[in-house]
Amino acid sequence: MQQLIYFFRKFKYFLFFLLLEFIALALIFNNLDFHKSKFVNSANAITGGIYLKASNISEYWSLKSENKFLAEENTRLKNLLEKIYC
Repeated sequence: MQQLIYFFRKFKYFLFFLLLEFIALALIFNNLDFHKSKFVNSANAITGGIYLKASNISEYWSLKSENKFLAEENTRLKNLLEKIYC
């Protein structure tokens, strides 16, 4: 607990600056349409990029089961062709 108080005492001006900066940015984004639209567009772009990466990763991990299914299907089709031609 004493270390926490020491931390706040040591960085009180920096923490106060961050608080004021957060309030300023909140006022800008809430009251000005241009800044709000830019913020929303960039947030959507970042979120879309993260979703795309996550989707690519999940598709890559599901390839193992897909490859197994395709190998079984190939085996089945080859056996079917052998029965037809023999």
